[in-house]
Amino acid sequence: MDAEAWRQGIDAVGPGAEVWAVQLGGHWVEPGPWAVIRDDLDLALFRVALRQEPGYRFHRLLLYDLPSDLGESPSRYGRSHDEHDRWLTRVRRHLALVGAEGSAGTRLPHRAEYRVRLVILSRAGQPRTIEVQDGLWVGTAPPADVISAWNAEGLIPLDPHEENIVGPHSDRNPLWAGIPT
Repeated sequence: MDAEAWRQGIDAVGPGAEVWAVQLGGHWVEPGPWAVIRDDLDLALFRVALRQEPGYRFHRLLLYDLPSDLGESPSRYGRSHDEHDRWLTRVRRHLALVGAEGSAGTRLPHRAEYRVRLVILSRAGQPRTIEVQDGLWVGTAPPADVISAWNAEGLIPLDPHEENIVGPHSDRNPLWAGIPT
């Protein structure tokens, strides 16, 4: 999907919209046009949800953490990692403010849904757990592989009130329960 198709999809987001977004590529956290598109999509979804009108359904697949093989230099990975954390924090705050599932206080209006699921990358040398291309579908059903990915086991719902979990080895492992070592 090219940038212009994403722009057209973002422009179509409105009250009562059903939106499916898959944003699993590393380009979403790199400076440039894709970061602008990412932020524009975040804002478009947030504006609709903030109006508290019923009927919208938003489904997003995002990465839990970045792949370690972004290439170039360690500083590039560090910048991308920091941007990824800021992005998830913004989305998390949006979910909390509009009352998405798991939020304290406000609740989404009747027949409204805003869900974000995080995909955990496979360990090095293992086959990918989710094979789906980035894409945006507004008002149309996504392809079957997107629905399968959405329903796959092992995805983590983005909790509106929980900061990223950091394990004892800074591995951000969501299965780590915080047991002192």
